[in-house]
Amino acid sequence: MATSMIGFALFALQQRRTAAAGREPLVTPALLRKPAFTVGLGGIALFFSGLIGTQLVLTLFLQIGQHFTAGEAGLGNLPLAVGTAIGGAVSGAFLADKIGRKVLQIGPLVQLAGAAVLWSELDGLDAASFSIWDIALGVAVAGVGAGMVIAALFSFILAAVDDDEIGSASGVLSAVQAVGGSIGVAVFGSVFFAQAKTGDFTSGFHRALIVHACLLVVFLAITFLLPEKGRPEELHHGITLDAAADSSGTKQHLTV
Repeated sequence: MATSMIGFALFALQQRRTAAAGREPLVTPALLRKPAFTVGLGGIALFFSGLIGTQLVLTLFLQIGQHFTAGEAGLGNLPLAVGTAIGGAVSGAFLADKIGRKVLQIGPLVQLAGAAVLWSELDGLDAASFSIWDIALGVAVAGVGAGMVIAALFSFILAAVDDDEIGSASGVLSAVQAVGGSIGVAVFGSVFFAQAKTGDFTSGFHRALIVHACLLVVFLAITFLLPEKGRPEELHHGITLDAAADSSGTKQHLTV
């Protein structure tokens, strides 16, 4: 960890020197001077840490706690995948455009509701007759909330940057997403196995849900600091439709 921090500091210094020399840096230093973007980085790390970590715990619970095969555990994640697809479709198709960043606040609330349902489902489990249907509702509801956030989160954070910073900003967001997922695997895996080593797999899942709920509450607070409207899809690459049309017309003119 200490080595990675030193490496990050050296990378940041190198990027500053590149920008000061008039060359194009990999990461535009000005990005980190934009409060909404910086806060958004934290939001992405928290959100994907919780999402990936909880998905890992679900898989471990099914395989180790309920003796599912790897294939059965994969199918056991199907309610989460279906819920995420539904939430993403609703959010991406019209909800984000209609209600703005409120979609980022509704999403974690739906996830918390799903976690509450899943908690009660875990309390009522009969180990002798367990099937994935016993927890499918809670997992699916949580997936719907996650999908609502996933479909819209990047566009709201990118709305805080200038057009010429889109490429650099997108790369940073993707990197932080990956780092957040990795941290989630480490943290949630540790939380689950702290209880699982005693044979109490349900309590391990319960503790993971508590950690996830805490992360969602912090993420929910962060969403109020993001732009109220997301960046339109056609501007994600810093190009407007009008500019694209003008460029196309120019090319046609030159061809003629």
